[in-house]
Amino acid sequence: MGAKTYLNRIDERFRSVADNFYTLAVQAIASGNFILAKENLEKVVALPDVRARLTDLGLTVGYMNPQQLDQRERAYTRVWSRIIADSDFQPQ
Repeated sequence: MGAKTYLNRIDERFRSVADNFYTLAVQAIASGNFILAKENLEKVVALPDVRARLTDLGLTVGYMNPQQLDQRERAYTRVWSRIIADSDFQPQ
């Protein structure tokens, strides 16, 4: 099996897992069952291929409670606000 074929299979598996999680998560969230959504996410990110792919994309893989997520988002907002201001970016 060539490297490209192997990478395509990994990509297909990742998409399949991601699609399955998305379906399960949307159903759980729509029904208000956030515990089930969290459990489904934990199962998916525990898969080595998924964890590696997400990490390769620059994401931090793991659970955060609402307060932790709020702190992280506020920190990201401060950082990106400074980057954008320093770049003199002007929306068009």
